[in-house]
Amino acid sequence: MLNQTETILGPDPPPSAYLESYRVLRSSVIALREREPFQTVLVTSPGGREGKTTVAINLGIVLGLVEQKTILADADFYGSGVSNLLDIASAARGLTDMCVGDAELDEALLPTEIESLLVLPGGTRSDQGPELVATGVMEEAIDQLKQRAAYVLF
Repeated sequence: MLNQTETILGPDPPPSAYLESYRVLRSSVIALREREPFQTVLVTSPGGREGKTTVAINLGIVLGLVEQKTILADADFYGSGVSNLLDIASAARGLTDMCVGDAELDEALLPTEIESLLVLPGGTRSDQGPELVATGVMEEAIDQLKQRAAYVLF
């Protein structure tokens, strides 16, 4: 699942300036959390193809590499970026399925080669994702994720 590519670090990344940039980001996130506790991180930008998915995946990888329990949740309801980049089948149940009651968290979470990093696909109901975002069921799903990990990345 976490196959190293030109932009994805992979489970055993070789030393590089690229890896170091994500280590710096990880250190910043951990330092911020020490000052003001939080568990969720939303990686976003106004446009497509700007690197949101790559940043989220690589941040998840570097947090997992230092044994920070992390869940990488695919909340890209228009493109399923995390699921696509990590080669997760489009039929995989995930976040939207949890919200509509078609899956439990344990059924939807996928392990990775990094023990501390789990992936939650967007789910089979991605078309309903935008409507679910501001609902109580999404809030409940996020609460479940926060009970399982130190960091939940969207």
